Amino acid sequence: DATSLEYKLKYASALTVISPSTAFSADEIRIIKAFVQRGGRLLVFTDATHGLVYTDFFSGSTISYPDTNLVNPLLTAFDISVN
Repeated sequence: DATSLEYKLKYASALTVISPSTAFSADEIRIIKAFVQRGGRLLVFTDATHGLVYTDFFSGSTISYPDTNLVNPLLTAFDISVN
C-alpha cells in the first residue's frame, strides 16, 4: 500500500516528527524502530507547553495533554524519554 508508513519509509533516509497530535500505534513504533535500525534517521520535536486540551463541559474541569505524552512511547523504544 503506497500510503502506508512502512512503504513511505522504504525509500526515505529520515523521518521528522513535529508535535504530533495523535499517539503512535504499536505497529507504527515497530516500523519506525526497524527504519532506524536499517540506518534511517529519526528527528523528533516536541513541546511540553503545546498539546491538546480537553474540557469537560459538565464538570468544567480541563485536562492538558502535552505533546511529550505522545512522543514518549516512540522515544522509549530507543531508551529516551522527555519529561
